[in-house]
Amino acid sequence: MKPPLLNGRAWFAAFVFLYCSLPFAAAEENETRLRLGGLLSLTGTDSRMGKAELEGATQAFADLRGDGPALEFVVEDTASSDEGLGGAMSRLRANKGIAAVVGPTSLERSIYHMGSVGIAELFFLSPSAHVGAFKREPYRYERVYSTAYPIQDQLHLIFKALENEDRKRVAIIGEGQPQDYFAQEARDAAPRAEMEVVSFLTLTEESDLERATLPLLDSNADVWIISVRSPKPLRHLVDRYSQLKQKPIVMFLDESASAVRGAGLAAKLPGRYCQASFSDREFVESRFASFDDVQRLRAVSAYDAVMILAEPLRRGHTDAQSIRRYLQGRMFLTRARGPVRFLTSGTIEPGKFRLIDLN
Repeated sequence: MKPPLLNGRAWFAAFVFLYCSLPFAAAEENETRLRLGGLLSLTGTDSRMGKAELEGATQAFADLRGDGPALEFVVEDTASSDEGLGGAMSRLRANKGIAAVVGPTSLERSIYHMGSVGIAELFFLSPSAHVGAFKREPYRYERVYSTAYPIQDQLHLIFKALENEDRKRVAIIGEGQPQDYFAQEARDAAPRAEMEVVSFLTLTEESDLERATLPLLDSNADVWIISVRSPKPLRHLVDRYSQLKQKPIVMFLDESASAVRGAGLAAKLPGRYCQASFSDREFVESRFASFDDVQRLRAVSAYDAVMILAEPLRRGHTDAQSIRRYLQGRMFLTRARGPVRFLTSGTIEPGKFRLIDLN
């Protein structure tokens, strides 16, 4: 009988499993082997970020080799969608012995979707999820932490930079659902800069973009803050921008800046974005030279997530609640970002950013 054929996704998952496990294949048979899961967007809209996270995690596993019990990394591709996340979660849960997961990549709506596919027995440390997306339901998501800097850090820097501008009418442009946390954070930050959020748009690849972006023409918004990653909505924003005689000031949140670059639209939609500071920039640039600076932050966040999770796992904390208690309030000294401490919200303390031109 011929062996069963694997579909493309199964082959990919098998490759990632073997690739991430091979460095530890020489471990002795009686050595304790710990398993860490991964839920990363390796295809689809967020693959630029997911691939950077995979590289960061893989480098962390290489650095951990020979230092304590061996670790296995079992990665599933969430395909940048709710459906993909559900399938990836089911496949991951079928692997016995996984107590903690690096992920999911990016999508805040994925965090909400996780509640419906069952997360109770696992602990999640996401390299990219902004904890603001689920902070209003802390008990439901108490086992979801993040090594990403909070989105408020970037919004506060953007509004601080706009305080002395004569532009005061802001359009917030997001992607997907839910986006209400993003809008609320912006509305909270705007009054401190004496600014008003006059329009909030949610765009997707499936949206009627002609209709959805009309408020950009009607509201006279003279500042755009963009958190959009998909190519089609970004191209439509370029079209709207070109139609305006009075060009707005454009500010990008980090993922959208990388997406604009990747789509080749930076020259047509000029703006500024928040660049993270690293305590060891040489380490970051040498390890992740093939990525842009936004992707490097994701790679570093994934690297830190693996290194941080390895500590409680190797100390015998192999259930979600035990891992959570170990991380809460504890300070970790990371290679690229220096000291990192988890707050009770599940996020890390604010990072340092600076605004730079996209081009």
